[in-house]
Amino acid sequence: MRPSPDSGRAGISSALALLLSATAFAQNDQPARPAMPPGMPKPVVLRVGTIHPVDAPAIENGVVVVQMSRIVAMGAADSVEVPADATVLDYPNAHAYPGIVDAWSAAFVPPGERTSTAVDAASDIGLVLDESDELSRQLAEFGVTTAYVCNRGAGTWRGIGSIVRPKPSGIGRYRHDPIPAVHLRLTDGSPRNHALNRAKLAEPIQQLFDSLADYERLQKKFAKSLEKYEKDFEKYLEHYEKNKPKDGETTDDGKPESGGKSEGTDSKKSRRRPKKPADEASKGGDEKSSEDGKGDGDEKDKKEKDDKAPKRPKYPSQPKPDPVKDVLIEVRDGQRALRVEAQRGQEIDQALELQSECSIDTLVLEGAAAAANHAEQLADRGIAVVLTDVESFDDKTLGPGTEHLVERLHAAGVPIAIASGGIQRARNLPTIAARAAAIGLGEDDAIRAITLTPAEIIGIADHAGSLTTGKVADILITSAPLLQSDARIVQVLAAGRPVLPTE
Repeated sequence: MRPSPDSGRAGISSALALLLSATAFAQNDQPARPAMPPGMPKPVVLRVGTIHPVDAPAIENGVVVVQMSRIVAMGAADSVEVPADATVLDYPNAHAYPGIVDAWSAAFVPPGERTSTAVDAASDIGLVLDESDELSRQLAEFGVTTAYVCNRGAGTWRGIGSIVRPKPSGIGRYRHDPIPAVHLRLTDGSPRNHALNRAKLAEPIQQLFDSLADYERLQKKFAKSLEKYEKDFEKYLEHYEKNKPKDGETTDDGKPESGGKSEGTDSKKSRRRPKKPADEASKGGDEKSSEDGKGDGDEKDKKEKDDKAPKRPKYPSQPKPDPVKDVLIEVRDGQRALRVEAQRGQEIDQALELQSECSIDTLVLEGAAAAANHAEQLADRGIAVVLTDVESFDDKTLGPGTEHLVERLHAAGVPIAIASGGIQRARNLPTIAARAAAIGLGEDDAIRAITLTPAEIIGIADHAGSLTTGKVADILITSAPLLQSDARIVQVLAAGRPVLPTE
């Protein structure tokens, strides 16, 4: 689907037209909201023939009010208050949909990184994205307002994905990005990959997950030791601060507190015990004993004081950090999803076995060409599937389970997202969804497969995927129902801002 060449004429651009539209709207006794405070961006009001929220029934003769990038009101024209100073865009014969969400894309990924094998589970694709990529920037013009990007190399581990918002000026982001998934590939790409080779591929993956318990135990032991060290060190400092010699007093080794020489003496003399007067030295044993007793008491007090002084605590030995294991612990604990490309039936079995044995909370299958025979099992576990092809496969090397894939997954209740798997095909996602609708998915669910379901899979459903009050104003406006072959893009709003010219 390409933007209509007449899309500029579809918007209300001139000041006169805006004035006439607002006047006509007021003449229909439409209640008006007060004007926004000075300095605030003006609200944008869309008047659309039919609004398709995706998560609710369609609204005929609908109105969407956008303020500060969010949808603040939506409904039938006679039920929505319109701000007095709003910019009104009128599309009386058009259809409004949520912006398209591509759940498996290569947008902004440099060509050399798309298929790189020099990655591990902790490699973050978001660190190498290229904002200057022109094809990726154009995606918003075709209605793609969110894309989930990742590596598609031939390695076992493909690293961490990233969520981007394509814009004509580069890459946009969600303010509160969810934690992207970790990507795993359970095939070596060979057309006739033997089952023993697949088992050999899965073995080190299982061993890596098995090693997480020992790694985590060492990390927790270090954390506990570090906590004890910090408390002991605090006590150590408190003791010496409390018993710090005052100015002019000598330390335990006889040195002045200042650390310098005593006035009128050298350093050696300052460490000598003062001599007793001769008359005191010649006194009787009783007096001497009394003096010696006092000295012994001082020495005893000093010894007890030294015995109570805490020793300087030793910093605990820290285990070597392992970013890969840190990331996989997040996967195991449900903080990240694990997305697995598994095409054949046995590869899907391995993915399911990995989930069970490693207690992986969220598993998403990519590709899943032969998943038809696993449909009920996937539905029972709540496992979503991201498809880049919706046709049945004739390749017998993939084994059974390829026939009527979309129909059987949909009938079992498996969440399905339809994705491009690249950049160029992202422009044709409505066409691919239309084909899925024709072979058993149905029109409403096919539209959901390129909007709300992928938003749920990548964790942004609170912000995108449907036209709902409070969500980001990503809105695709078409001249006809989205999946019709003659539908053309009239306008796209990304976070409330028109992407196509309005003149």
